[in-house]
Amino acid sequence: MNKLLKLAFCVGIVVYSGMSSALDKGKDVQDSIRPCIDKIKSDEHYLYDSYEKILKEEEIKKCYEDAKIYDKYHNKSISEFALWLGVYAIVEKMNDELANLVSLGSKTGKTTHKDIPDNYNGIPTVWAEEIMYSYELNEKDADEHFRDKEIVVVGVVRGISSNEKSKAPVIEMMADSLGLQSVFIELDKSSRTKAEAIDRGSTIAVAGTVKGGDSNRVDLSNGKIQDINL
Repeated sequence: MNKLLKLAFCVGIVVYSGMSSALDKGKDVQDSIRPCIDKIKSDEHYLYDSYEKILKEEEIKKCYEDAKIYDKYHNKSISEFALWLGVYAIVEKMNDELANLVSLGSKTGKTTHKDIPDNYNGIPTVWAEEIMYSYELNEKDADEHFRDKEIVVVGVVRGISSNEKSKAPVIEMMADSLGLQSVFIELDKSSRTKAEAIDRGSTIAVAGTVKGGDSNRVDLSNGKIQDINL
């Protein structure tokens, strides 16, 4: 775990622990903030959308005022309360995701997905989570199986950046439910225009040649977009 991730983890634990001790004082307090928590958790882009984009100002204010009725800790400002609310919801959502992975049997490296084609024009299809799990499990074996081979990766788009040298678009796909692992696919010239039509959070299929990977990321080159409407 790199230093930045360790720092982020420690800060998250401190903030969440402080808020838990303040808010987990009884069912009344929990019920008062539950509408805000559940709305943040229900947003499909909760990992990279700020809570301000999910909740209206009046919704935050109502949760704030309702919680004050039951909890004397509320000498905090509404902005501090809103920050804690966002952290609380995200950590709770992550706990839900972890529990879901355990119930699905995460040791298999498989997640429940909708049906997709087994191949695109003869090129085999792999979910982003599946190839990431292969590299996390055994990098050497994964390289022997995938490196320099063309596959179609299907996954949810976290974002699109560009290669600093080639300026080619690079699609980043989520490869785990916590947002810590990714599959990066650098697109070839034929797909650069198509990349402009891709929305963050959409599920797409992209063919590419595997360059390699480790326990945190997998990289592909010569990416060709196959489908942006999965």
